[in-house]
Amino acid sequence: MIGEATVTTYKRKDGTWWGRVRCTDPVTGAVKTYDRGGRSKSEAKRRAGDKLKELRENGGRSTAGRGKTCRDLAAIFEVRHLQPPQYDAAGNKIVGIASYVQQRNMLMTVLRHFGSRLVSSVSWDDLAEYHRLRSVMPTKHGKPRTINDVNKAMMMLRRIFLFARREGWITLDPFEQGQGKAGELIRLSHENQRSRVLTDDEEKALLAVVDERKEGKSVRSSVRFRSLIIVGLDSMMRLPELFRLRWQDVDFECRRMMATSYKGKRKTTRWVVMSDRAEAELLRLREAYPGGSGDLVYAGLKQISAQFARTRKRAGVADVIFHDLRRTGATRLSRAGYPVAEISRLLGHSGLQMTQIYLGLTQEGFDEAREIINRRNVANGHHGRAEQQASP
Repeated sequence: MIGEATVTTYKRKDGTWWGRVRCTDPVTGAVKTYDRGGRSKSEAKRRAGDKLKELRENGGRSTAGRGKTCRDLAAIFEVRHLQPPQYDAAGNKIVGIASYVQQRNMLMTVLRHFGSRLVSSVSWDDLAEYHRLRSVMPTKHGKPRTINDVNKAMMMLRRIFLFARREGWITLDPFEQGQGKAGELIRLSHENQRSRVLTDDEEKALLAVVDERKEGKSVRSSVRFRSLIIVGLDSMMRLPELFRLRWQDVDFECRRMMATSYKGKRKTTRWVVMSDRAEAELLRLREAYPGGSGDLVYAGLKQISAQFARTRKRAGVADVIFHDLRRTGATRLSRAGYPVAEISRLLGHSGLQMTQIYLGLTQEGFDEAREIINRRNVANGHHGRAEQQASP
């Protein structure tokens, strides 16, 4: 039976009349609302009354999702919640999401499995089976799939089924059917944090590949690509921030650059370091490609992911991604004794916890730590096995 229910009417700013049903969900106990529009106040009230009648006849269950597939649900979800970002003149986001492309690709991924299924037929066991299949399914490159990727797919499914419940297509989303087992499907605590840091020799190998020439023609990329790698490494800017960088953001006099990022709906900026070699690369780039102050510094670069992938493989560091350059720069500052709080500000982190994750321990760091421990042990009379055997 449906719980307490009311029908009211109201007029929107655009002059249209709407009737609203407010009732209690018989399964979850949550308060739900259903709006129905009309050409007049009486018509809106009548349509809302019809909706209430439908709910009472179906025990509080809406028939809106009857016979609808997950693909039907995804089409409405995409229109309402997956739109490209739009920004105002000040750079603040008005509508849409910054990760639109990635989110839409993940939606298409889960639809390949659930698209033809009726929304009301998907159970917790179906989700658990998809989690198992997704976990053992290799990537398109034939590599093992990470738990991070599996979590992203399951979080997308969680979003669309929560949306289905809010819209009245289902009364209980399949994640809730697990009775507290949702944590078995979305395991954020199991995600692996990257700690890859380039050594000096690996950096030299990477830049050597960029600088290679074959029959008088660049094998890898132009001066823009070399500049992107060096500036990214020394400034610790994110790749999207590098692509937003304009010449007016580059302060050669104070040797610093303005990085622009978007967090939620707000635009944030911060100053980052311009090293001597980064300054030299930027000056060389500006001489080769002169432009106005409002022009993007790296406007001519395309297909960076594929270009960087070819470069890293040729340099023998195939496991390195572009974001590892940012982590490498932060780790080098930390090992040199630069305060962690200042590193956090340069990285644009809101807290020190994320910065600590970035500060990976290199082989040089391991060697240095071992030497410090050994010196302390020797000072306290604790010798190593080799030294004990050599002593008379």
